[in-house]
Amino acid sequence: MKNKLSFFILLALSLAIFSCKKNDSTPVTPAPPTPEQMLSSSSWKIDELRFSQVNTSGGGTAYYYKRGVTGNISNFDNENILFLASNTGTYTLGSSNYPITWQFTNAEKSKLQFIVTYSPTSSMTVFWENVVLTSTTLKYAEYYTTTTGITSLGSGTRIH
Repeated sequence: MKNKLSFFILLALSLAIFSCKKNDSTPVTPAPPTPEQMLSSSSWKIDELRFSQVNTSGGGTAYYYKRGVTGNISNFDNENILFLASNTGTYTLGSSNYPITWQFTNAEKSKLQFIVTYSPTSSMTVFWENVVLTSTTLKYAEYYTTTTGITSLGSGTRIH
């Protein structure tokens, strides 16, 4: 009887030990954010901008702006762009807000185009190339022509 009892105890312990299943589930790592998600996470303000503009008569000027520095040639302290996930958004300059529409124009998401609508009859299409986007910075080369004929070419860095 003792042998039978010992056998059943040993069998019960064996079943208990070998029936425990190891948890093989690995933690789920979330997918990295897409360029669209990073772009539309919050508004972007200029940190640094270098650009050259030429007017219709051929005259032009080179400009430089660095956030937090006194003596900038241009002031962009109150300028920002909000890209929404719906491919719309807002361009803010001072106290004025203008609607925008935007889209990446290549599969690599390194080219972006947005249109700022100032009024029903006035808008500007801005082209960004060589876009490098992280969760906190946005770098690009920029060009556009205004409706008054000013052509601009520059490079910028934006931050949240």
